Amino acid sequence: MDIVNGKQDSLLKVEGLKQYFGKGKSLVKAVDDVSFEIKKGQIYGLVGESGSGKTTVGRSIIRIYDPTGGSIRFKGTEITGKLDKEKKQLITSGIQMIFQDPMASLNPSKKVFDIIAQGVDIHHLASSDAERKDMVYEMMEEVGLNPSYADRYPRQFSGGQRQRIAIARTVILKPDLIIADEPISALDVSIQAQIINLLKQLQQKYGTTILFIAHDLSMVRYLSDVVGVMNHGHIVETGDTEEVFNNPKDQYTIDLLEAIPRMNPRRTEI
Repeated sequence: MDIVNGKQDSLLKVEGLKQYFGKGKSLVKAVDDVSFEIKKGQIYGLVGESGSGKTTVGRSIIRIYDPTGGSIRFKGTEITGKLDKEKKQLITSGIQMIFQDPMASLNPSKKVFDIIAQGVDIHHLASSDAERKDMVYEMMEEVGLNPSYADRYPRQFSGGQRQRIAIARTVILKPDLIIADEPISALDVSIQAQIINLLKQLQQKYGTTILFIAHDLSMVRYLSDVVGVMNHGHIVETGDTEEVFNNPKDQYTIDLLEAIPRMNPRRTEI
């Protein structure tokens, strides 16, 4: 983590973000006046029920959607409004997204090697074919994939393996910010913890900042340093993860926490 003047440096600052869809009677305020800040090296968990607007926040930051209003500053640069070449480059090289459904985000006609190398090719990160190959193979090993699988297609992998491919494609660029949008919700429960631990290991190794979007509060608590709770397009509570979980202030947060399934202590042993 970078420290400036005794304070942790800010990487992303969102102020008054609005993301509306439709017009007139069909207007939907998916995100309405959302503000939060993520420091370098932090994992910020954005949690809420389906339809709360959390995914829309992530897609607005990476400019899949053009924000209706508000300010998004990344590395000190305003990235809302019309984007010039330099700002587009700042976003595409500095922010990457891991999507909920890995199969939908991977090109089915491309081999795994070329999928992972896509960003390397776009940003000219390898000076030779040999270096390109080494980068891809090394990243495959980092995410737990055998490099011998490089010539296979996404359909030949399980859901968990496909998400590892998507993570490799993202992390190989060493972005400043990764937006992980429900990266485990489409996976079997037995695989979810593996993917979360992989994200944590990679974050610790590279010091990457992560915006972790999820509805699973137990995973958010395990992974995140700071948490923001969203409800109907608004952040109703934010703070250090343990503070929010141990001493929630907003009634919606309290209701969410009470809804977490709790293990019967009498049945913990098999």
